[in-house]
Amino acid sequence: PTLRTMSDRLSQLIPAGEKEVFLLGDPQPVHLAGRQAYLRQFHQHYMAFTSVRDRTRYARSGTWGLHEIEQWLGTDARYALVQPKVLNYWRSLERYREPVSRIDVLLAQNFQLVETVRAGFDDQFHVYRRKAPTTAKGDASYRESRGR
Repeated sequence: PTLRTMSDRLSQLIPAGEKEVFLLGDPQPVHLAGRQAYLRQFHQHYMAFTSVRDRTRYARSGTWGLHEIEQWLGTDARYALVQPKVLNYWRSLERYREPVSRIDVLLAQNFQLVETVRAGFDDQFHVYRRKAPTTAKGDASYRESRGR
């Protein structure tokens, strides 16, 4: 599989116009798929993530950290794209173990794995979709509560 094959598959799995996509990985396949991740995640994926807890210290520089992880994976993102080799890179750095653990917890709690899209031996994305809300009114209520 090639980059084009990967991006084509991502475009089939994530609806057109979807703007609430958490991305921890290479943005190129997402861009080629015509999909958008959060702006602060749509650049160098090995440099834009921080372990600094004080949001006022990192927000103006365009990086993202625990606050955004909680917001995006906790309530906001409908889809999450995670490149395992990128997640493992961050996991290998001691100061990032807490935020990476939080990513793991929120993905398990709020998302279901839809598919693993591959484009080579270790070039792959795990594609997650938010689990259906557990309300009596279902997904329509979730969308309405978020102004959709």
